[in-house]
Amino acid sequence: MNRIIVALASLLIVTTPLAGCLDEATLEEIIDDIVGCMDTQAKNYDENATTELVGNCIYAASMDAFFDAMNQEIDIQSMLNQSTTAGYSMSMTMPMGDELGDMGDAMMLVEETVMVNMSANAAHVSMVMSVPMMFSSTTTMIQVGEVVNVHHKLDGMMVTEMGAETIDDKYQTRDMNPNVMEWVIPMLADSMASDMGDGSEDPKDDLTDEGWDMESATISVSFDSSTNAQTMALSTTNETGSIMNLSIKIDESSNLMSYSMVMTNETGSASHVNYAIMWDEAVVITVDQTLPKTAIPVHWDGLPDSNNHEDDDWDNDDDPSVDDMMMMIDQDGDSLISWDEFEHFIINEDGGWEDDDDRSETQDHFNYSDDNQDGYLDIDELSNWIESMDDNEEDMWMCDNGEEIPESWVNDGEEDCSDGSDEYDNDNSDDGDHDHDNDDSDNEPDMWMCDNGEEIPESWVNDGEEDCSDGSDEYDNDDSGNDGWGDEPRDLSLTVANNQTFEAPLSDFSIQFLTCNSDIRSECNVEESASLNSLTGQMGNSTYVYVDTDADGMISAGDTLEITNMGPNFDFDLYDSWSDSYVSDSGVNGPSIPGFGGILATISMLAAAFLLPRRDD
Repeated sequence: MNRIIVALASLLIVTTPLAGCLDEATLEEIIDDIVGCMDTQAKNYDENATTELVGNCIYAASMDAFFDAMNQEIDIQSMLNQSTTAGYSMSMTMPMGDELGDMGDAMMLVEETVMVNMSANAAHVSMVMSVPMMFSSTTTMIQVGEVVNVHHKLDGMMVTEMGAETIDDKYQTRDMNPNVMEWVIPMLADSMASDMGDGSEDPKDDLTDEGWDMESATISVSFDSSTNAQTMALSTTNETGSIMNLSIKIDESSNLMSYSMVMTNETGSASHVNYAIMWDEAVVITVDQTLPKTAIPVHWDGLPDSNNHEDDDWDNDDDPSVDDMMMMIDQDGDSLISWDEFEHFIINEDGGWEDDDDRSETQDHFNYSDDNQDGYLDIDELSNWIESMDDNEEDMWMCDNGEEIPESWVNDGEEDCSDGSDEYDNDNSDDGDHDHDNDDSDNEPDMWMCDNGEEIPESWVNDGEEDCSDGSDEYDNDDSGNDGWGDEPRDLSLTVANNQTFEAPLSDFSIQFLTCNSDIRSECNVEESASLNSLTGQMGNSTYVYVDTDADGMISAGDTLEITNMGPNFDFDLYDSWSDSYVSDSGVNGPSIPGFGGILATISMLAAAFLLPRRDD
């Protein structure tokens, strides 16, 4: 501004004498003036100023202006509505207490960094949760144009105690039709930063409601003349002796730039929250094109699971304990599980309900297991429910009166049906041996055919004794790895799901039929293979038809794949020649550890509870 005044004064020197308007003394007085704010109440008061122009003075913002800025909606979408290049960073530390058991003085750390440059189709999202020594989880996704970087890190004692391996993996993949918001928005679905400015009409009143003495708070406002930014520093206490120090920085338009808050309780334990907004040149996003390559993940609708087998179960050794299940599902930490908590877990952690019948039947089981009918399951009720819902339970047998009992209870010497119909072989004519050759009951069981044509009661199948002379009735009691699919070929009807994020050329992929004795795809044997680029073809006795719905030459949402007559012992996968890896092994997907997602969800809820104002209503 001073340069402009000098230039104008110079112009006056040249022009006004010629016009005869000013004498030499008047010109000297104008040139000697110092332009600035002359109001001692203004934040930018200049004691040397001799001339003041309209708008020169900047006055301290009110406390309400600072709190209003702090309460602004700060999610990335709202920021991008103001500028195509924006971002924020948030960090928080807080003591864990006893929320996950006795963790001593352990501090939880949560960090979140989000940057987006829409014009460059670039984005960076990083989320960190950790408790030192106990666990650390990091997920980072970065994209600039067609290049995508991913970083997954997971370690700590809790991870190893759950039988998982620690990881620290970094990969690159590609997206030939980039649209960064397709993955940024889903990744931020559980963002805590967006909660920091949500749900409060008046942060000052919220702090008062929480017991902080806002009337006696010590407040000061400072001014940065280089940026015209103002910072309010506030310090106060509550009735328990805790201390809060809050600092809020706003720009000349009273928009939030950053804030930090430290709360120290009466024992000296402190919680910290820091938040900063980034605009334009402050947003810097880069990728590393030297990282190992990984395939894009392909999300199929219609594929039972990664091994193509609908009924495969976890190994019993990998099942979470009842205590693990309680920790995973119990959101409020009261050691009781409500139906709402259970349903939230199913939807958000377990893939959701198969259909309305699945939900209804599960709720019936939940209510039946609630012995005291208080609407909650305690640890004993949950244990009983898990036992009754065990995926590995045997087939059921229907009594003549309609009751159902486990099939192994039939003819075990005890009447389990109230009408006694389950003991049809235990009458006076039964000679007591296993062949049941003296059975005169007219309540005959369903029969099962052995491979050699013999027939035996279905309840004898897989009972630990070979009743067929060729032993074929004990097919699950060997080490052959038979998964129960039988010998019939299968047909697959698949659709690339709507949540398909990254796209890559069909010419990079081949359909492969595999035989596997391991979950590691690279250790499987390739039995049949065909290029996906040809769209249709024959693979041994099987045929396949790929429909590129939008004719873009890419694997993309809505494309379909039909496979007919696939061998019963084969697994199906797509091989990505660009990365020399299978899509089901894509490093883009994070680690899957049964039970650990529930722990992270608990940590997230603790953090959110700290950030959001408490309500009495």
